[in-house]
Amino acid sequence: MNMVHTKVALAKLSSGQVLEVILDDGAPINNVPGSVEREGHTILKKNCLEDGSWSLLIEKV
Repeated sequence: MNMVHTKVALAKLSSGQVLEVILDDGAPINNVPGSVEREGHTILKKNCLEDGSWSLLIEKV
């Protein structure tokens, strides 16, 4: 569901805008970045947070 929510949020943005997504460790952080890049978007930053979750900054193409 993480990728579905990310796609919906990206669809609301204009090209060049940046979306921050917070993902759990494990499958979400392993799968979502690759899917986003395959769709042509850019991962600007991937950062592990103190609670073990991940912040992902995505620039929409």
